[in-house]
Amino acid sequence: MPARTQPLPADVNELRERLQSHGCLDAPLPVPSARVVQVPLERVFETTAHRRESVTLLRVECGRGRGEAFVHERSGWTMSQCLEIIRAIDPARISLFSILALPASPARNALSAAALDHHCKMQERRAWELLGKPRPSGVTSMVTMSRAESAAECAARYPGFRQFKIKAGPEDVVERVTAIRHAIPDARILVDGNEGWTPAEVRASAEQLHSLGVFCLEQPVPSHLEHELAGASLPVPLCADESIQGEPTRVELEAAAEIYSLVNLKLDKSGGLISALDTMALAKSAGLGVLVGCMVSTSLAIAPALIAAAEADYADLDGPLHLPKDETPALRYSEGVLSVPEPSLWG
Repeated sequence: MPARTQPLPADVNELRERLQSHGCLDAPLPVPSARVVQVPLERVFETTAHRRESVTLLRVECGRGRGEAFVHERSGWTMSQCLEIIRAIDPARISLFSILALPASPARNALSAAALDHHCKMQERRAWELLGKPRPSGVTSMVTMSRAESAAECAARYPGFRQFKIKAGPEDVVERVTAIRHAIPDARILVDGNEGWTPAEVRASAEQLHSLGVFCLEQPVPSHLEHELAGASLPVPLCADESIQGEPTRVELEAAAEIYSLVNLKLDKSGGLISALDTMALAKSAGLGVLVGCMVSTSLAIAPALIAAAEADYADLDGPLHLPKDETPALRYSEGVLSVPEPSLWG
């Protein structure tokens, strides 16, 4: 577990102050519109919790800006609730400031992304410049191997990738990890349990996973059972995903650090890029490493996440790779390294 040596961030409102200095925070915005888009997957995507053949995405437009979100059942939000949040916005008082005051939700993620994109296009500046963040170049992403595909299929489909997230249960994890290790000997492997394991199964598998070179086990047990792993001396670090929703406090993140070494931050869970960056700062100060992840989505949703990923320890931003058709211009993946988004895509 990382040592808690980093101090509490001096001011998690720094991002808002930067946006205010660029005239973005309080400036009136055009009334946003929202629509629901059903997108087929290129192939079945299966985890220990779900099996999907398509995904339903929330698309928001605000003036010249666009945003996208995935409304996941585990987030506690439904698509109907997200649409209602957007419809309830007062058109006379809409600004990025008022959007950030909404509940942390996929709706706020799509809204804030569209608002920030609008300001970028109006000012002809990039989003990372407005936020005072580095240009998100050289971000390397994992690619996810669903339970519906074999290691050989995954290796052939993603040539040059060296970081893999393997969806697996305790009954097939050794077989699946061994297969990808055989196909790509130098692969860096994270196993994602999607809450499908028991604490006893984690303890029983940890040593063997370590011997196979697995560097992390993500959310193996349901959040209501994670306390049983507190203080466990496991040879494979754990990463929290479903256990961390919304905008956790530093106290909550310090409690998570008693069990986990990493936290998976997703813009849909955090309620957008700005709050995800705030949570990243708090997580690091609590001694947690950060993985920036995503759901299955187009490049429109991945583009803002790249800004957060540029400051994270790991990235899992492979959402568009599971779709038969992406946005234009799409992000490019070159042996796992993502391109910087074109201004016409986002930000």
